[in-house]
Amino acid sequence: MSYSSERFNLRDNTTFPNKFFTFCMVSMIVLNTYTIGPIAIGEILMFGVFLLFVSKVKIGDSNSAECAFYLYVGYSFITTVLNVVVFDLDYQSPTLRMLRDAFYLVLIFVFAKRFFDYQYAIRLMNILAVILSTYILIQFFAYLFFGVYIPGVMPGLNVGGRSFDDIKYNMTVTASILGYIRPNGFLAEPSNCGHFLALVLFINLHHDNGSIQIPRIILFVFAILCTTSANGIVLMCLAFLIWFFQKIKKPYNNNQLRNVLLFGWILLIVAFIAYTNFSVVQNVIHRLLLLGSKKQGSGAIRVIRGFMFYKELPLFSKVFGIGFGNFDGIKSLMHINTEYEYDVEYMSMDSYILVSVGIIGVALILLALFHSFDRKTMVGKGSILLLIVMGISSSVYSTAIFAVYLAIYLHSDKSKIVVGSYEYKRKYLN
Repeated sequence: MSYSSERFNLRDNTTFPNKFFTFCMVSMIVLNTYTIGPIAIGEILMFGVFLLFVSKVKIGDSNSAECAFYLYVGYSFITTVLNVVVFDLDYQSPTLRMLRDAFYLVLIFVFAKRFFDYQYAIRLMNILAVILSTYILIQFFAYLFFGVYIPGVMPGLNVGGRSFDDIKYNMTVTASILGYIRPNGFLAEPSNCGHFLALVLFINLHHDNGSIQIPRIILFVFAILCTTSANGIVLMCLAFLIWFFQKIKKPYNNNQLRNVLLFGWILLIVAFIAYTNFSVVQNVIHRLLLLGSKKQGSGAIRVIRGFMFYKELPLFSKVFGIGFGNFDGIKSLMHINTEYEYDVEYMSMDSYILVSVGIIGVALILLALFHSFDRKTMVGKGSILLLIVMGISSSVYSTAIFAVYLAIYLHSDKSKIVVGSYEYKRKYLN
């Protein structure tokens, strides 16, 4: 298959609205740490951006992948409403849930489609990741060597229903027991840091221009390890595993292959030394091995609870789902109790989608996600794979990190090859 190339300067095609929108969308990762009532500050900011840019949005120009997503959204709405009507459930929770989901889907498929700047987003994410990683290391070693707790959130602001004093107390009490602190940088949780840094690490390993910044990679790795986020460490290992197999399957000369294999062995040796000499690493591995055990607490609840709940549903609900926001109503109505029960709708993203929209809904969203998978760059493919793996044990559906992962995936077409300040568009010829 042959193709022609058009070259044009990115600076001529990146407008202020695109940069402003992208900056606000990436900033949600930080701003969503703080809430006013049930609404995150980042969401309030983006709603203002919606109002500002709504006149510039064109509706109706959708590709097949976006149409598949709209089909999933339509099905989700129908199954949610039908469950409320058929089982006479309370409509408040599903209404709020659907409004939240609608907000993020409009953000991703309406506004981000028009205004998201892929290259500018990557630059912003790298800057944010370097600052966040540096702050994480400062927090970790300040406590480790001096017993000083450096706050990760701003005093006086509400962090998901928790105050600054509550967070400080929980962090310091946990640190006094473990002997080290689990730094959260300036995000709400250590796991939030792991989710974001794992994506940026993957982007740096597989970036379209082919260059790898080793010092930056090392900084991100140490920051993820310091958070001791099991999810972040799994995603980090997956990022390196994909990179390693991508490298060894390419035709290299003996020296290049030797360097790749040597780097892999060095990583294994460093991991072994870290595990045998540092209790921090041993505790993380222990938490990973206990995932799925009731002894693991919240980790087990996130991973197992949703699937155990799904197992107890009648066949009809397994196929069609119970709808979003209907969990508590269906649980009470059908008297479903598992050994992983908790007082709120608390489960991983993957199991939450399965429970909510059933087998049909899962098939629709997988069709939407993988419809154009072959046309994506390695950065795009990796972002969606990391998101699915993350969703096994993390509840990230309709969140800022969910939106950024999907935006990176949807805007990473192979038809755009970036070299320096220029973008090449490949036009395939028959």
